[in-house]
Amino acid sequence: MDLRTFIKTSLLDIVSGIKDAQEQTDPGCIVPSSSISQNWVELGITKIQAIEFDVLVRAEEASGKEAKIGVVSGFFSAGVQGTSSSDTSHESRIKLRIPVQFPTSGGISG
Repeated sequence: MDLRTFIKTSLLDIVSGIKDAQEQTDPGCIVPSSSISQNWVELGITKIQAIEFDVLVRAEEASGKEAKIGVVSGFFSAGVQGTSSSDTSHESRIKLRIPVQFPTSGGISG
């Protein structure tokens, strides 16, 4: 899988998973739409969260062909460092954080 597809699919799956869970729970249980209190902000709980990726990618080049980059393994967690494995391939670790506004559901009662 290429890096672009991995990140896109991961982000879409996360947002879709939140929406699916919201449909199967009471309104306001998952990412409530009520206003956020100062305590929540201090705990890092907001409607916008950073999705962190830690991805190992490999760039390979065959003689006379275009270089291709693919995901070797990916972890959700949040630079680049690399090690060369041969003259025609190179592995690098990419860490990145992408801000995402999660879909909200009804407010919290009580």
